[in-house]
Amino acid sequence: MTILGYIFRVTSIEKMPLEYFFSEKDGLLVVSLKGVLDDEQQAVVEKCVAEAKEKHPLGIVVNLSEATGLGREAYRPFALLLRGLKTICRAVKVTGLDANVQTLFVEQGLVSLSELRPSLAEALKELAQQIRIGSE
Repeated sequence: MTILGYIFRVTSIEKMPLEYFFSEKDGLLVVSLKGVLDDEQQAVVEKCVAEAKEKHPLGIVVNLSEATGLGREAYRPFALLLRGLKTICRAVKVTGLDANVQTLFVEQGLVSLSELRPSLAEALKELAQQIRIGSE
């Protein structure tokens, strides 16, 4: 692969439109984002929140492991997403952020350390325990 080919591939990956996918089980909803999260994606984020609201989850995990462009340009849509999901339920966890992005988002007040989890499995386990305790 030439250097030019590599640059083209990286550029084309970064321009991928934002998509979201839901997985749900036992009152837990996983919202997985794939693609570029930036200001141009506000309509997609709003649609995602609206569809999540229809599912009436008891806990939500936002998985950003396949989202790209998670820098300053992601502040507004990320805040819109989290704010919207927190209106559905208070138990929201975020996974899939690398350490640099975590630090950046925490410093900007977009997410708290208590909402961040290193893995999807850990976030699901914690929320499942909270739901079990809350239903007893």
